[in-house]
Amino acid sequence: MGEHRIRLRAAWECTVEGADPAVTTRLTLPASIAALPGRRLKLTRRFGCPPAESTTQEGSPILVLESVPGLVSVVLNGQQIGIVGADRTAVTLRLPRIEPRNLLELMVDLDRVRRSMAEGRAPEDPPEAWGDVALVFRSGG
Repeated sequence: MGEHRIRLRAAWECTVEGADPAVTTRLTLPASIAALPGRRLKLTRRFGCPPAESTTQEGSPILVLESVPGLVSVVLNGQQIGIVGADRTAVTLRLPRIEPRNLLELMVDLDRVRRSMAEGRAPEDPPEAWGDVALVFRSGG
C-alpha cells in the first residue's frame, strides 16, 4: 500500500486563551515548547485539498499528530473529530471528507501536561519540540 504524506509545518496561527483573539502569533511546527506564547493555546492552520492525482485514496485521509503533549481537542471545519488526554504524545485520527478549503484547530493545554507529570501519568521525558502534524492519504498497490 502506498502512502502520500503532507506535513503541515508552516503557516500555523496561535492565539492564547484569555488574550485578545485578534492577536495571533505565526508558528512553524514543530516548535520549541519553551517558545510557545502561552500555556493554553489554540493553534489553527488552513489547508487545501491536494490534487486528486496525488491522493488516489482508499478510505478516509488520516491526521497524524506526534509530539503533542497537552493536546486537548482537534476540530476540522468546525466539527470536533477528537478529544485527547494530556498524557498522550501521539494521536492518529481518521478524518471526515476533506473540502477544497479546510481549517484545522488544535486546542492545547500545556498546564495539563505539568499536572499529568506530577501525577505520574505523562511521559517522563516530554519532547522539547511540540507538534509534528501530517495528513496521510493511503492508496492501494
